[in-house]
Amino acid sequence: MLPNLDVRPKGIIRNYMGHGCAIIIAHNSGAYIEECLHALCDHAGWDIVLLDNASSDNTLARARKFRDRVRIIANNQNRGFSGAVNHCVNSTNSSVVVVLNPDAVAMSGALDRLAAAIENPSVGAAGGMLVGRDGTPQLGFIF
Repeated sequence: MLPNLDVRPKGIIRNYMGHGCAIIIAHNSGAYIEECLHALCDHAGWDIVLLDNASSDNTLARARKFRDRVRIIANNQNRGFSGAVNHCVNSTNSSVVVVLNPDAVAMSGALDRLAAAIENPSVGAAGGMLVGRDGTPQLGFIF
């Protein structure tokens, strides 16, 4: 049995009910970004941050349709995925951060369920189940 190692600051994430931050890192993701952002905008209480890593397609134009609900950061050079995630995490005060690929569509309640999962002091990170459009689990999830 693993020891109970709660290394998070005390008082954070207890009785979690929304108010986290969903981060999307995009690069030439115009074909997917609207569906991703549309689904995220339905998650009340969540901040949404899109960082565009110097796309040369229409990603930013499509994302700007959601600018009333999505904070958009536009890099003028591609700084890589991890650098972009770190930039976004450092730009939020949220105690819960969910990182999504731009082709992901978060189902209703998914963000709150992920955040609730980490209320357990022995859990430091949680990942959602990846499913295809028909609802079947993707093979990359099964191990």
